[in-house]
Amino acid sequence: MAFSDSLNDALSSSKLSLSTDAAAFLKLLAFFSPTPIDKVMVAPSRMWSPAGELKFMNKSELARFAEQELFDAGLAELRQEQEALIIPSIVCDATMKAMIKPEQSFFLDAAHRILHNSVGDSFKRVTEHQHKKWERYQRNMRHFENVVENQEKYSINIRDKQSWAETILQFAWYHYESEDLDTAELLVDKSLHLEVGPLTRASTWNLLGFIELDRNNAPNALSLFSTALEIRQTRYPDNHDFIASSYNAMSLAYTELGDFFRAVEFGRKAIGIRRKNILSRKNDIEMQGNSLSNMASTLLRMGHPYEAEETLSRCPSHQKPGLTKMLETGNPRFAGDALLLARIKRAQVVHDRSMRWPEELSRYRQNYAGQTHQGLVRQEQETVEMLRAEQAKLDGAIKLSIEGHELRMKTFGAGRRTADSAYVLATLFIAKDDLESARLWLEKSFGLAVEKGLGATYGARAVFELSRVRVGSGEEVVRECEAAAKAMLVPKEGETVPENPGRVYYEGLVPWFLW
Repeated sequence: MAFSDSLNDALSSSKLSLSTDAAAFLKLLAFFSPTPIDKVMVAPSRMWSPAGELKFMNKSELARFAEQELFDAGLAELRQEQEALIIPSIVCDATMKAMIKPEQSFFLDAAHRILHNSVGDSFKRVTEHQHKKWERYQRNMRHFENVVENQEKYSINIRDKQSWAETILQFAWYHYESEDLDTAELLVDKSLHLEVGPLTRASTWNLLGFIELDRNNAPNALSLFSTALEIRQTRYPDNHDFIASSYNAMSLAYTELGDFFRAVEFGRKAIGIRRKNILSRKNDIEMQGNSLSNMASTLLRMGHPYEAEETLSRCPSHQKPGLTKMLETGNPRFAGDALLLARIKRAQVVHDRSMRWPEELSRYRQNYAGQTHQGLVRQEQETVEMLRAEQAKLDGAIKLSIEGHELRMKTFGAGRRTADSAYVLATLFIAKDDLESARLWLEKSFGLAVEKGLGATYGARAVFELSRVRVGSGEEVVRECEAAAKAMLVPKEGETVPENPGRVYYEGLVPWFLW
């Protein structure tokens, strides 16, 4: 009998009788469906050992019998090419409604443990960027959403609220990393309704702080980071990884706020802890690199590009195998490092130019005082060599930025980070006096921003900078660009847009740096 034909017969038949094992299996699968369920996903493992009504699943032969019984009854179908089980929505709903409250709670707990097993436990330790686990989250996302929806729809009591909140926050962290800030915040809000321990709550505030930081709400982020740090300081030793993580977050927030004294203070504390932990093999070496690159970003904003480069060069991964090789790992954090180094190189060029003009003025004065022909030739040669070195530095920065931008495009698609990296490339071409290339990258930045609803921030910044690039097209074109940029602005509550907003205003619409 065809699956679609047998379904209605199975549901309407009062004589339908499943074995205890098959009925229990159906109740479990109902939480994940109607999304196809990978058979490997529900198999017992080191992190999930079926118990109670599901104990039969520990024996593969009994599990196969229960599965086959669902097929024979027309309640499930096997998608052969994916080795995936399918339970139709109508069966899921009927099964969920038929369960009494204790049953719902038991099978919800089992479904949660399966999800936890599928994505792994990365919540109780400080970790680097989780891009390597993204595929796991993506594969299990619909199942997670179905489980959450069923828990809320049927008001099912959660047995282990602590562990459930941590699983929700792991999925929230994935959404944060992949730039879906609205969904990340929604999941964080769900976790806040659960009773959890103080350390879990501290991690919740920390994650919410990073969401606020990416939204350019640094004061809110700082408040959340401070709350998380206060909790952690009462429960962890001074040299704990989570203390270093909080110091690092505080440094980022203070950098965004322009409070450089505190940014450096907290950044140094984080570096100090992580350096010691590396020596005692308590921490991943990559976390030391994160703190050093964050400090380099702070130094750059302070106007110290050469110190910033020296600090960034101390990142272990930059020394061996080198930044270009690290980009090949696919870790988006290194795309941030590449763009930071490019911005540092550009700042060095701008700095050197500002220092060079007084020197050149002095040379012209010497020329009028009777400089020899040989001296003039030598000065011209030195100038040519400086310009060549400057162009080479910018070319290197552009190459590195393109590599970083391409990795971001591959990882994130259109969004904050790719709009920002396209803008960085435009500024590099401006420094090189290649205004046509700058225009193209600004237009690309604008397009990436608008595609993700970021026109009022990243988009407006790109359009304003376009007005500077198109100065040669005449005052009317410049005014049109400026007017277009201003029209895109959406001031925050209580704020007013200046009559003639300039570059400083538009730069302030977005965070100083996005990792």
